[in-house]
Amino acid sequence: QDCMTPSGTDYFIGSQSHADSSLLPPGSKAGDNDLWRGWTIQTSQDGKLFYHHSESSTSQWLMPLELEPVLGEWKLVGSGEEGEDGYWRNELLGVSSWKDPRR
Repeated sequence: QDCMTPSGTDYFIGSQSHADSSLLPPGSKAGDNDLWRGWTIQTSQDGKLFYHHSESSTSQWLMPLELEPVLGEWKLVGSGEEGEDGYWRNELLGVSSWKDPRR
């Protein structure tokens, strides 16, 4: 199946990676497509992750709002006014990151 990546180049999308199941919240199954509302996570030719919705032929870099119940929301924790000394936390997934994972 061909699609357009957010960078505008054609890219063949094969089957989803086994790693995709690591993005599901605890207690979810990889075959539970209803939670994803038709969205998948794909990889561009240069290795960047993007979101693709095949029914609407939409591809985008940023997480669709419809996936917040599945992937959670990243919040900046313990930072100063300029964001220094803080980290990013996703309570739903139980994951933290020093770098902004939304980018």
